[in-house]
Amino acid sequence: VSVKFGYGYAFRLPTIAEQFADDVYTHGNTDLSPETSRSLNGTLSFLSRNRRVRSSATVFHQTVDSLIQYQYDGVIYRSVPHNVDEFRTTGIDLSIDFQPLDRLWLAWSGVIQKAEQTRQGDGEYISAFYVPEIKWRLDVDTKLERQVDLNLNVTFTSDRNIVLPVGM
Repeated sequence: VSVKFGYGYAFRLPTIAEQFADDVYTHGNTDLSPETSRSLNGTLSFLSRNRRVRSSATVFHQTVDSLIQYQYDGVIYRSVPHNVDEFRTTGIDLSIDFQPLDRLWLAWSGVIQKAEQTRQGDGEYISAFYVPEIKWRLDVDTKLERQVDLNLNVTFTSDRNIVLPVGM
């Protein structure tokens, strides 16, 4: 069993494309501010003595100031990057790897989170755009005789909130 705690601070400048793009689909925005992000997390991990079971759970909270996000502009018919006031997400990330037989491995991982953001300087939090609340993946791997590997992957992503401009 192991326990880890972490804190991170990151800074990201707007890209040249985000500032100056001028193509069929996007238009740049020279008024973008840098993004700053802070995250706090704690992880509890377990590894069995025979190494056939491994699991972890990570609880996290992240905030991003001045998040850069593309929004469709119905006047110019292109997506334009804008800073939203703040983005925050809190959740748990889980995983378990299990080897029930010498030639069979099972792995499941998933995240459950609540992501929110403000919009257009109003200070009121709404569900974050494009961020799913639940996402998980299941992998089954086996190795047959004669070095034949078989793999099955199943992935689920919950609905995402997609926002269109007012009046569309």
